[in-house]
Amino acid sequence: MKNFFFVFCLSFFILGCTKRDDPTFNNTFTKVTGYPSSSSSFMTILRDTVIIASNNYSMNNSGKIYTSSNGEKWNTMKVVGDGQYRSLISYKDELYISTTDKIYCSNTMSNTWTEKSNGLSGNIYISSLVGTDAGLFTCGTSLFRSIDNGNNWTEITIPGLLEASSIVSINNTLIACITKSSEVGLYRSDDDGATWTYINSPLTNHFKWKLFILNNVVHAMSSMNSVILSSYDSGKTWSRESPNGLTVKGPNIIQSIELNTGIMYAATKNGVFKSNDNGRNWIYMGCWDVQSLCIKDNIIYAGTAEQGLWFSPTK
Repeated sequence: MKNFFFVFCLSFFILGCTKRDDPTFNNTFTKVTGYPSSSSSFMTILRDTVIIASNNYSMNNSGKIYTSSNGEKWNTMKVVGDGQYRSLISYKDELYISTTDKIYCSNTMSNTWTEKSNGLSGNIYISSLVGTDAGLFTCGTSLFRSIDNGNNWTEITIPGLLEASSIVSINNTLIACITKSSEVGLYRSDDDGATWTYINSPLTNHFKWKLFILNNVVHAMSSMNSVILSSYDSGKTWSRESPNGLTVKGPNIIQSIELNTGIMYAATKNGVFKSNDNGRNWIYMGCWDVQSLCIKDNIIYAGTAEQGLWFSPTK
C-alpha cells in the first residue's frame, strides 16, 4: 500500500510538471512540422507571406530568415549583416530587419537587401525597429527617426537618455518609454520630438513598457509583471487594467503583442493569450515560452524560443 501511494504521488508530481512545461497541454495549437528551426525570434506578414527571423545561436552563431506562403513549405533567405537580428517588421510594403547597429531593407521578397543606415551615428545599440504613421523609429541606446522609409535617419535628442525601449504615435503625439539615470517611465511629445514631458504618474513610473495602439487607445504592457495600462487621451492620463486570466498559468512575462480585427494576442512566457475587450480579460490558447506572433488567413502562428513553430485557428 505504501509503495502504491508513493508511485501515485510521484506520478501526480510528474504529471503536474509536464502540464506546466508541455506546449501540448490544454493546447489549441499544432506544431508546424515543416518549419526548419527550433526558434522563431521575430515574425511579420508581407504580401501574403509569413516571414520569420530566427536567432538560432547553435547554427554557426548566425541567424536565419525563413519565408512561407502556406506555412508548410519554407524557403531560406540570404543572411543579412552579421546575422544577429534584433527586429523584423513590414512597413509600407517593404521588409525591414535590424541588427545591433544597422538596418537593411528588401522590397523584392528575395535575397536582395539594401543597407539603410545613413545617419545612424555614435555607439548605438538597436533593440527594436518600429513603424508608425510618423515614420520609422529605432529603439535602443539612441532614438532615431526616418521619414523617408529608412533612407536617412535623424537622432531625436533626449537629455540623459540611456535607453528608449518602445515608442508609438497617435493624434500627432509621440509616446515613448525612456530610461534615464534618474528615472524610468513614459514620456510624451506634442512637437514632433523636439521636447518631451515626463508622465509623472505612480502607475507609469519605474517600469519598462511595451507600447501599442488598438481602437485609438494607447496600451502599455510591462514585460516584468503582466501589468497593463490604458490611455484614452493620447497619453495624458492612464488607468490600470485588471488583466484577468493572463496569469492563470502562473507569474507571466509578456514578450510581444499582435493585433487583429480588434483582438489582442499576447506572446508570453506561459503561452499565447487573447483578449476581446482591450486587455481586461484574457483566454489561454496554448503553447509555452512564446516569443513572437503573426496572423495570416485566420491562422495565428506562434514562434517559441526552443520548441519550433506552432499554429492555431484564430476563431
